[in-house]
Amino acid sequence: MVLSADPSVGGNEHRIVSEGAFGRSEMTILGKPMAGNARTSMLAALSLARALLNAGARVVI
Repeated sequence: MVLSADPSVGGNEHRIVSEGAFGRSEMTILGKPMAGNARTSMLAALSLARALLNAGARVVI
């Protein structure tokens, strides 16, 4: 795991890389800062909302 911070960047980036006998897979999510709080992103708020919805769901997506 690598964690880095760059205050000059206008958002956040989450990158998942996996490698094995199957080959290599990469996934990148580029998040924009939340309008009311630049220290977090809309992705964080939506993840929390989904977690709350999943808590009472029969089928979790």
